[in-house]
Amino acid sequence: MSKYESEISRRRTFAIISHPDAGKTTLTEKFLLYGGAIAQAGAVKGKKNSRAAVSDWMEIEKQRGISVTSSVMQFQYEGFCINILDTPGHQDFSEDTYRTLMAADSAVMVIDGAKGVEPQTRKLFKVCAMRHIPIFTFINKMDREARDPFELLDELENELGIETYACNWPMGSGREFQGVYDRRSSQLIFFSGVSGKNRADKMEIDLYDPQVADLIGERRHQQLIDDVELLGAGREFDLEEVRAGRLSPVFFGSALTNFGVEPFLEEFLRMTTPPLPRRAGEQVIDSIDAYEAQVDEYYANKGDEEECGCGCSHDEGSCEDSDDDVIPSDDPIVLEVERLIAAYSDRFDELCKENGEVPEEALTYKPRTPIEQVAFDIFTDALHDSLMDEDDE
Repeated sequence: MSKYESEISRRRTFAIISHPDAGKTTLTEKFLLYGGAIAQAGAVKGKKNSRAAVSDWMEIEKQRGISVTSSVMQFQYEGFCINILDTPGHQDFSEDTYRTLMAADSAVMVIDGAKGVEPQTRKLFKVCAMRHIPIFTFINKMDREARDPFELLDELENELGIETYACNWPMGSGREFQGVYDRRSSQLIFFSGVSGKNRADKMEIDLYDPQVADLIGERRHQQLIDDVELLGAGREFDLEEVRAGRLSPVFFGSALTNFGVEPFLEEFLRMTTPPLPRRAGEQVIDSIDAYEAQVDEYYANKGDEEECGCGCSHDEGSCEDSDDDVIPSDDPIVLEVERLIAAYSDRFDELCKENGEVPEEALTYKPRTPIEQVAFDIFTDALHDSLMDEDDE
Protein backbone atom coordinates (compact mmCIF):
# COMPACT_ATOMS: atom_id res chain seq x y z
CA MET A 1 0.00 0.00 0.00
CA SER A 2 1.46 3.36 -1.06
CA LYS A 3 1.69 6.34 1.27
CA TYR A 4 -1.24 7.91 -0.58
CA GLU A 5 -3.39 4.77 -0.23
CA SER A 6 -2.74 4.43 3.50
CA GLU A 7 -3.48 8.11 4.05
CA ILE A 8 -6.67 8.16 1.98
CA SER A 9 -7.97 4.87 3.44
CA ARG A 10 -8.29 6.44 6.90
CA ARG A 11 -10.13 9.54 5.70
CA ARG A 12 -13.85 10.21 6.08
CA THR A 13 -15.51 13.31 4.66
CA PHE A 14 -19.13 14.05 5.47
CA ALA A 15 -21.53 16.98 5.39
CA ILE A 16 -24.01 17.87 8.12
CA ILE A 17 -27.41 18.99 6.82
CA SER A 18 -30.68 20.03 8.42
CA HIS A 19 -33.37 22.65 8.69
CA PRO A 20 -32.26 25.80 10.58
CA ASP A 21 -31.85 25.43 14.34
CA ALA A 22 -31.98 21.62 14.39
CA GLY A 23 -28.51 21.52 15.94
CA LYS A 24 -26.01 21.01 13.09
CA THR A 25 -23.33 23.37 14.39
CA THR A 26 -23.73 22.16 17.97
CA LEU A 27 -23.26 18.55 16.82
CA THR A 28 -20.20 19.59 14.81
CA GLU A 29 -18.73 21.25 17.90
CA LYS A 30 -19.21 18.06 19.93
CA PHE A 31 -17.48 15.96 17.26
CA LEU A 32 -14.49 18.29 17.57
CA LEU A 33 -14.63 17.91 21.35
CA TYR A 34 -14.56 14.10 21.22
CA GLY A 35 -11.87 14.19 18.54
CA GLY A 36 -9.63 16.27 20.81
CA ALA A 37 -9.51 19.20 18.36
CA ILE A 38 -10.87 21.47 21.10
CA ALA A 39 -10.64 21.16 24.88
CA GLN A 40 -14.05 22.67 25.57
CA ALA A 41 -17.11 22.94 23.35
CA GLY A 42 -18.43 26.36 22.40
CA ALA A 43 -22.04 27.41 21.99
CA VAL A 44 -24.00 28.65 19.00
CA LYS A 45 -25.78 31.18 21.21
CA GLY A 46 -23.88 31.58 24.42
CA LYS A 47 -23.31 34.03 27.21
CA LYS A 48 -20.76 36.78 26.83
CA ASN A 49 -18.15 34.78 28.72
CA SER A 50 -18.76 31.66 26.63
CA ARG A 51 -16.70 30.86 23.57
CA ALA A 52 -18.40 30.68 20.16
CA ALA A 53 -18.62 27.55 18.05
CA VAL A 54 -15.49 26.90 15.98
CA SER A 55 -17.39 26.64 12.69
CA ASP A 56 -19.17 29.97 13.28
CA TRP A 57 -16.09 32.12 12.69
CA MET A 58 -17.75 35.12 11.03
CA GLU A 59 -18.92 37.94 13.28
CA ILE A 60 -22.49 37.81 11.91
CA GLU A 61 -22.63 34.08 12.71
CA LYS A 62 -21.55 34.70 16.30
CA GLN A 63 -24.10 37.50 16.73
CA ARG A 64 -27.10 35.77 15.16
CA GLY A 65 -26.35 32.18 16.11
CA ILE A 66 -26.72 30.87 12.56
CA SER A 67 -24.31 29.58 9.93
CA VAL A 68 -24.22 31.71 6.78
CA THR A 69 -21.36 29.95 4.99
CA SER A 70 -20.04 26.41 4.82
CA SER A 71 -16.99 25.65 6.91
CA VAL A 72 -14.58 22.72 6.88
CA MET A 73 -13.04 21.27 10.03
CA GLN A 74 -10.70 18.34 10.48
CA PHE A 75 -9.92 16.19 13.50
CA GLN A 76 -8.42 12.80 14.35
CA TYR A 77 -10.35 10.05 16.11
CA GLU A 78 -9.31 6.42 16.71
CA GLY A 79 -6.89 6.47 13.77
CA PHE A 80 -9.33 8.15 11.37
CA CYS A 81 -8.81 11.57 9.81
CA ILE A 82 -12.27 13.15 9.66
CA ASN A 83 -13.34 16.14 7.58
CA ILE A 84 -16.63 17.76 8.62
CA LEU A 85 -18.47 20.06 6.24
CA ASP A 86 -20.81 22.20 8.35
CA THR A 87 -23.39 23.72 5.99
CA PRO A 88 -25.83 26.64 6.41
CA GLY A 89 -29.38 25.57 7.20
CA HIS A 90 -31.22 28.71 6.08
CA GLN A 91 -32.51 28.61 2.52
CA ASP A 92 -31.03 32.07 1.83
CA PHE A 93 -27.61 30.41 1.86
CA SER A 94 -28.62 27.08 0.32
CA GLU A 95 -26.56 27.63 -2.85
CA ASP A 96 -23.41 27.30 -0.76
CA THR A 97 -24.80 24.12 0.80
CA TYR A 98 -25.56 22.53 -2.58
CA ARG A 99 -21.99 23.14 -3.76
CA THR A 100 -20.54 21.74 -0.53
CA LEU A 101 -22.55 18.53 -0.83
CA MET A 102 -20.72 17.73 -4.05
CA ALA A 103 -17.54 17.21 -2.01
CA ALA A 104 -19.10 14.92 0.62
CA ASP A 105 -18.79 11.13 0.65
CA SER A 106 -21.71 10.83 3.06
CA ALA A 107 -24.16 13.03 4.93
CA VAL A 108 -25.42 13.34 8.50
CA MET A 109 -29.02 14.57 8.56
CA VAL A 110 -29.93 16.22 11.86
CA ILE A 111 -33.60 16.15 12.85
CA ASP A 112 -35.21 18.08 15.69
CA GLY A 113 -36.91 15.45 17.86
CA ALA A 114 -39.84 17.77 18.58
CA LYS A 115 -40.43 18.93 14.98
CA GLY A 116 -39.51 15.99 12.76
CA VAL A 117 -38.86 16.46 9.05
CA GLU A 118 -38.91 20.15 8.01
CA PRO A 119 -38.93 21.89 4.58
CA GLN A 120 -35.21 22.58 4.20
CA THR A 121 -34.41 19.04 5.31
CA ARG A 122 -36.49 17.69 2.43
CA LYS A 123 -34.63 19.83 -0.13
CA LEU A 124 -31.17 18.90 1.11
CA PHE A 125 -32.09 15.24 1.39
CA LYS A 126 -33.08 15.19 -2.29
CA VAL A 127 -29.67 16.57 -3.28
CA CYS A 128 -27.94 13.81 -1.31
CA ALA A 129 -30.31 11.14 -2.66
CA MET A 130 -29.52 12.17 -6.24
CA ARG A 131 -25.84 11.36 -5.60
CA HIS A 132 -26.70 8.05 -3.84
CA ILE A 133 -24.41 8.81 -0.91
CA PRO A 134 -24.98 7.23 2.53
CA ILE A 135 -27.29 9.30 4.72
CA PHE A 136 -27.12 8.92 8.49
CA THR A 137 -29.87 10.39 10.65
CA PHE A 138 -29.27 11.90 14.08
CA ILE A 139 -32.51 12.75 15.88
CA ASN A 140 -31.41 15.57 18.14
CA LYS A 141 -32.71 17.47 21.17
CA MET A 142 -33.94 14.40 23.03
CA ASP A 143 -33.13 16.34 26.21
CA ARG A 144 -36.30 18.31 25.43
CA GLU A 145 -39.84 17.02 25.05
CA ALA A 146 -39.83 15.07 21.78
CA ARG A 147 -42.30 13.20 19.61
CA ASP A 148 -42.76 9.44 19.80
CA PRO A 149 -39.68 7.73 18.27
CA PHE A 150 -41.78 5.31 16.19
CA GLU A 151 -43.74 8.26 14.82
CA LEU A 152 -40.50 10.00 13.84
CA LEU A 153 -39.23 6.89 12.01
CA ASP A 154 -42.51 6.59 10.09
CA GLU A 155 -42.33 10.25 9.10
CA LEU A 156 -38.78 9.85 7.82
CA GLU A 157 -39.79 6.94 5.61
CA ASN A 158 -43.04 8.49 4.36
CA GLU A 159 -41.75 12.03 3.81
CA LEU A 160 -38.33 11.21 2.37
CA GLY A 161 -38.92 7.84 0.77
CA ILE A 162 -35.97 6.10 2.42
CA GLU A 163 -36.02 3.06 4.69
CA THR A 164 -34.72 3.46 8.22
CA TYR A 165 -33.04 1.29 10.83
CA ALA A 166 -32.86 2.47 14.44
CA CYS A 167 -29.32 1.70 15.63
CA ASN A 168 -30.14 2.87 19.13
CA TRP A 169 -33.28 3.73 21.08
CA PRO A 170 -33.83 6.57 23.57
CA MET A 171 -34.60 6.08 27.22
CA GLY A 172 -37.27 8.75 27.62
CA SER A 173 -37.12 12.38 26.51
CA GLY A 174 -36.96 15.79 28.14
CA ARG A 175 -35.89 15.63 31.77
CA GLU A 176 -36.33 11.85 31.73
CA PHE A 177 -33.80 11.34 28.94
CA GLN A 178 -30.94 9.39 30.52
CA GLY A 179 -29.33 7.59 27.61
CA VAL A 180 -29.86 5.12 24.79
CA TYR A 181 -30.13 1.40 24.15
CA ASP A 182 -27.49 0.22 21.66
CA ARG A 183 -28.95 -2.52 19.49
CA ARG A 184 -25.64 -3.91 18.24
CA SER A 185 -24.16 -4.48 21.71
CA SER A 186 -27.54 -5.02 23.43
CA GLN A 187 -26.40 -2.64 26.15
CA LEU A 188 -28.03 0.34 27.81
CA ILE A 189 -25.74 3.38 27.83
CA PHE A 190 -26.48 5.80 30.66
CA PHE A 191 -25.02 9.29 30.32
CA SER A 192 -24.29 11.91 32.92
CA GLY A 193 -22.53 15.26 32.95
CA VAL A 194 -22.80 18.68 34.52
CA SER A 195 -22.72 20.59 31.23
CA GLY A 196 -22.35 19.99 27.52
CA LYS A 197 -18.97 21.74 27.38
CA ASN A 198 -17.09 18.58 28.32
CA ARG A 199 -17.41 14.89 27.52
CA ALA A 200 -20.38 13.11 29.04
CA ASP A 201 -19.67 10.28 31.48
CA LYS A 202 -21.28 6.99 30.54
CA MET A 203 -22.15 3.68 32.14
CA GLU A 204 -23.09 0.52 30.22
CA ILE A 205 -25.43 -2.12 31.58
CA ASP A 206 -27.40 -5.05 30.15
CA LEU A 207 -31.02 -4.34 29.23
CA TYR A 208 -32.35 -7.18 31.42
CA ASP A 209 -30.21 -6.38 34.46
CA PRO A 210 -32.49 -5.92 37.54
CA GLN A 211 -30.52 -2.79 38.38
CA VAL A 212 -32.09 -1.02 35.39
CA ALA A 213 -35.51 -0.94 37.06
CA ASP A 214 -33.96 0.83 40.04
CA LEU A 215 -32.36 3.41 37.75
CA ILE A 216 -35.32 4.30 35.52
CA GLY A 217 -38.32 2.73 37.25
CA GLU A 218 -40.14 -0.54 36.52
CA ARG A 219 -42.73 1.03 34.18
CA ARG A 220 -40.16 2.72 31.96
CA HIS A 221 -37.98 -0.40 32.01
CA GLN A 222 -40.85 -2.58 30.80
CA GLN A 223 -41.77 0.01 28.14
CA LEU A 224 -38.19 -0.03 26.90
CA ILE A 225 -38.17 -3.84 26.69
CA ASP A 226 -41.44 -3.76 24.70
CA ASP A 227 -40.04 -1.14 22.31
CA VAL A 228 -36.87 -3.17 21.72
CA GLU A 229 -38.90 -6.31 20.99
CA LEU A 230 -41.06 -4.35 18.54
CA LEU A 231 -37.95 -3.05 16.80
CA GLY A 232 -36.71 -6.62 16.46
CA ALA A 233 -39.78 -7.46 14.39
CA GLY A 234 -38.79 -4.88 11.77
CA ARG A 235 -36.29 -5.06 8.93
CA GLU A 236 -32.76 -6.39 9.29
CA PHE A 237 -29.73 -4.15 9.10
CA ASP A 238 -27.97 -4.22 5.71
CA LEU A 239 -24.65 -2.36 5.44
CA GLU A 240 -24.62 -2.54 1.63
CA GLU A 241 -28.02 -0.82 1.52
CA VAL A 242 -26.64 1.90 3.80
CA ARG A 243 -23.63 2.51 1.55
CA ALA A 244 -25.90 2.59 -1.51
CA GLY A 245 -27.99 5.35 0.08
CA ARG A 246 -31.16 3.26 0.31
CA LEU A 247 -31.18 2.68 4.08
CA SER A 248 -30.60 5.38 6.69
CA PRO A 249 -29.25 4.32 10.11
CA VAL A 250 -31.02 6.37 12.79
CA PHE A 251 -29.50 7.48 16.08
CA PHE A 252 -31.10 9.35 18.98
CA GLY A 253 -29.30 11.76 21.29
CA SER A 254 -28.69 15.29 22.45
CA ALA A 255 -25.85 17.32 20.97
CA LEU A 256 -26.28 19.99 23.64
CA THR A 257 -25.65 17.61 26.55
CA ASN A 258 -23.35 15.22 24.58
CA PHE A 259 -25.70 12.31 25.29
CA GLY A 260 -25.36 9.79 22.46
CA VAL A 261 -22.80 11.77 20.44
CA GLU A 262 -19.76 9.50 20.87
CA PRO A 263 -21.65 6.22 20.21
CA PHE A 264 -23.02 7.81 17.03
CA LEU A 265 -19.55 8.90 15.91
CA GLU A 266 -18.11 5.42 16.51
CA GLU A 267 -20.89 3.67 14.59
CA PHE A 268 -20.69 6.21 11.77
CA LEU A 269 -16.97 5.52 11.29
CA ARG A 270 -17.59 1.78 11.34
CA MET A 271 -20.17 1.98 8.55
CA THR A 272 -18.66 4.54 6.20
CA THR A 273 -15.98 4.03 3.54
CA PRO A 274 -12.88 5.98 2.44
CA PRO A 275 -13.31 8.35 -0.54
CA LEU A 276 -14.64 6.39 -3.51
CA PRO A 277 -14.20 7.00 -7.27
CA ARG A 278 -16.23 9.96 -8.54
CA ARG A 279 -17.94 10.39 -11.89
CA ALA A 280 -17.19 13.69 -13.64
CA GLY A 281 -19.22 13.72 -16.84
CA GLU A 282 -18.32 10.50 -18.63
CA GLN A 283 -15.04 10.12 -16.77
CA VAL A 284 -14.63 8.13 -13.54
CA ILE A 285 -11.95 9.63 -11.28
CA ASP A 286 -10.33 7.28 -8.80
CA SER A 287 -9.54 9.10 -5.57
CA ILE A 288 -6.13 7.47 -5.01
CA ASP A 289 -4.81 7.41 -8.57
CA ALA A 290 -5.94 10.96 -9.34
CA TYR A 291 -4.63 12.37 -6.08
CA GLU A 292 -1.21 10.77 -6.42
CA ALA A 293 -0.86 11.74 -10.09
CA GLN A 294 -1.93 15.36 -9.59
CA VAL A 295 0.32 15.97 -6.59
CA ASP A 296 3.32 14.45 -8.39
CA GLU A 297 2.56 16.44 -11.52
CA TYR A 298 2.24 19.66 -9.55
CA TYR A 299 5.68 19.28 -7.97
CA ALA A 300 7.17 18.28 -11.32
CA ASN A 301 5.72 21.40 -12.97
CA LYS A 302 6.82 23.52 -10.04
CA GLY A 303 10.37 22.28 -10.47
CA ASP A 304 10.28 23.15 -14.18
CA GLU A 305 9.12 26.69 -13.38
CA GLU A 306 11.97 27.22 -10.91
CA GLU A 307 14.50 26.17 -13.57
CA CYS A 308 13.01 28.44 -16.24
CA GLY A 309 14.81 31.76 -16.56
CA CYS A 310 12.53 33.47 -19.04
CA GLY A 311 10.46 35.17 -16.33
CA CYS A 312 7.14 34.32 -17.98
CA SER A 313 3.95 32.90 -16.49
CA HIS A 314 3.54 29.21 -17.22
CA ASP A 315 -0.11 29.35 -16.16
CA GLU A 316 -0.84 31.57 -19.11
CA GLY A 317 1.21 29.37 -21.42
CA SER A 318 3.34 32.33 -22.55
CA CYS A 319 6.66 30.47 -22.37
CA GLU A 320 7.71 29.10 -25.75
CA ASP A 321 9.63 26.32 -24.04
CA SER A 322 6.75 25.21 -21.84
CA ASP A 323 4.84 22.00 -22.49
CA ASP A 324 1.14 21.78 -23.13
CA ASP A 325 1.04 19.21 -20.34
CA VAL A 326 -0.68 21.53 -17.88
CA ILE A 327 -3.27 20.42 -15.34
CA PRO A 328 -6.71 21.30 -16.77
CA SER A 329 -8.51 24.08 -14.92
CA ASP A 330 -11.69 22.01 -14.59
CA ASP A 331 -9.90 19.24 -12.70
CA PRO A 332 -11.55 18.77 -9.26
CA ILE A 333 -8.21 18.67 -7.43
CA VAL A 334 -7.01 21.85 -9.13
CA LEU A 335 -10.32 23.52 -8.28
CA GLU A 336 -9.91 22.50 -4.63
CA VAL A 337 -6.37 23.93 -4.58
CA GLU A 338 -7.67 27.18 -6.08
CA ARG A 339 -10.42 27.31 -3.45
CA LEU A 340 -7.91 26.80 -0.63
CA ILE A 341 -5.61 29.50 -2.04
CA ALA A 342 -8.53 31.94 -2.12
CA ALA A 343 -9.42 31.01 1.47
CA TYR A 344 -5.81 31.54 2.64
CA SER A 345 -5.74 34.90 0.85
CA ASP A 346 -9.01 36.08 2.40
CA ARG A 347 -7.92 35.01 5.87
CA PHE A 348 -4.54 36.72 5.40
CA ASP A 349 -6.28 39.99 4.44
CA GLU A 350 -8.49 39.77 7.54
CA LEU A 351 -5.51 39.23 9.84
CA CYS A 352 -3.66 42.14 8.22
CA LYS A 353 -6.61 44.44 8.88
CA GLU A 354 -6.84 43.28 12.49
CA ASN A 355 -3.11 43.58 13.26
CA GLY A 356 -2.11 46.41 10.94
CA GLU A 357 0.88 44.41 9.68
CA VAL A 358 1.80 41.04 8.21
CA PRO A 359 0.67 38.53 10.89
CA GLU A 360 3.21 35.94 11.97
CA GLU A 361 0.58 33.24 12.44
CA ALA A 362 -0.32 33.43 8.74
CA LEU A 363 3.22 32.45 7.77
CA THR A 364 3.78 29.80 10.47
CA TYR A 365 0.54 27.92 9.77
CA LYS A 366 1.13 24.18 9.30
CA PRO A 367 -1.18 22.49 6.76
CA ARG A 368 -2.54 19.12 7.84
CA THR A 369 -3.11 17.45 4.47
CA PRO A 370 -1.05 17.15 1.25
CA ILE A 371 -3.54 19.16 -0.78
CA GLU A 372 -3.53 21.93 1.86
CA GLN A 373 0.28 21.88 1.73
CA VAL A 374 0.22 22.34 -2.05
CA ALA A 375 -2.18 25.27 -1.82
CA PHE A 376 -0.29 26.86 1.07
CA ASP A 377 3.04 26.58 -0.78
CA ILE A 378 1.59 28.37 -3.81
CA PHE A 379 0.04 31.07 -1.62
CA THR A 380 3.22 31.73 0.41
CA ASP A 381 5.39 31.74 -2.72
CA ALA A 382 3.14 34.35 -4.30
CA LEU A 383 3.03 36.34 -1.06
CA HIS A 384 6.82 36.28 -0.78
CA ASP A 385 7.21 37.52 -4.37
CA SER A 386 4.70 40.29 -3.71
CA LEU A 387 6.50 41.45 -0.57
CA MET A 388 9.86 41.39 -2.38
CA ASP A 389 8.44 43.52 -5.17
CA GLU A 390 7.18 46.05 -2.60
CA ASP A 391 10.65 46.22 -1.01
CA ASP A 392 12.27 46.84 -4.41
CA GLU A 393 9.92 49.74 -5.06
